[in-house]
Amino acid sequence: MSGFKFFAPHPKIADVVDVIWDVDLAHPELARGVSFKVLPSAAPTLCVHYRAPTESDQRINPGNSRQRMTGVQTGTITIRPTGPVGALIIHLKPEAASALTGYGLNEFTDANIGLRDLFGPIAVSRLEDMLGEARDGSERARLIQRFLFARIRRDATDLMVRHAVQTLLHHPNCTVRDLASGLDIGERQLSRRFHTLIGTSIKRFARIVRLGKAVTARRRGANWAEITYACGYSDQAHLIRDFKLMTGHPPAALLRSTSAAQYGNLNAALAMSGFSNTFIV
Repeated sequence: MSGFKFFAPHPKIADVVDVIWDVDLAHPELARGVSFKVLPSAAPTLCVHYRAPTESDQRINPGNSRQRMTGVQTGTITIRPTGPVGALIIHLKPEAASALTGYGLNEFTDANIGLRDLFGPIAVSRLEDMLGEARDGSERARLIQRFLFARIRRDATDLMVRHAVQTLLHHPNCTVRDLASGLDIGERQLSRRFHTLIGTSIKRFARIVRLGKAVTARRRGANWAEITYACGYSDQAHLIRDFKLMTGHPPAALLRSTSAAQYGNLNAALAMSGFSNTFIV
């Protein structure tokens, strides 16, 4: 199970794509023996499988899926391989994901939406074939980036919402009032435009971002006191409440349950990547 590689996007699509994960688990029994636990995420995600599909308990359109896009994810899901895994998983930048869809992401929140519905069955089938024939992860990363670059529509975004998202990604405690004031727009109008483009409210988006920062910091060695301060929680009780609300578990118990020793090296790689919300269990 050494087939994990991570790729930074080409500069031509770096304003839309955040990070690319090439998953190559070719042994069927080995692949079926693992599960991927995915915590809430602010990053819309594309998954393109060229081997067996996976099963997920996503809230909307769960079950088997091969090629899909998911928007903001507000809860924890589990993904289980049905056979050998070969996949490209792409985290998109939330403020720019609409450049691929051409419209807001309301229907993508907590949902699996088929890529064939977005890009057409012929193009997606051709992409799947090319990925299956590629020599290695680097070639697969080049192929998926070429596919995405040809479909980006840079006029399909809202500059005010884009600025609000970028602010929240760095400062998730920023209030709606402060965001609106800085953009010289009414709070109600900003909230409406944000929800339309991103697929969730400003408050929930900020909470997901803050949780993600806390998980990343903990996986990279920070203690809970440091995390509470750095991520803007009022105290550790506040941090625990947020974790329970969004994952169903207090933070220490959650992270213990996802620390499968036999996958330590792979989980360590995920912790240092742009997929620090994902665990192998």
